Amino acid sequence: MYLANKDRKIQTQQSIIQRLEEENRCLREQLEAYGNKNMQRKMELAGQAYKEYMGLAAELDEMKQEYAGLIEDIVAEKRELKKRCK
Repeated sequence: MYLANKDRKIQTQQSIIQRLEEENRCLREQLEAYGNKNMQRKMELAGQAYKEYMGLAAELDEMKQEYAGLIEDIVAEKRELKKRCK
């Protein structure tokens, strides 16, 4: 079907309008996602995660020190056992 110049221009403009409306909708969603309240909530969650991480790191360090102490005890007992066996 042959379209007149005006009809083609109208179709082109309509497709441009639809594309811009879709782009506008996407941009609004992104703006909403990065809104002030949403970002504050994300910052709070990040702060909580950081505190939890630091607590776990401290706990891990304590366990590491305890493990090193146990290894030292085992080495000392092993030496003592070797002395007794001679």
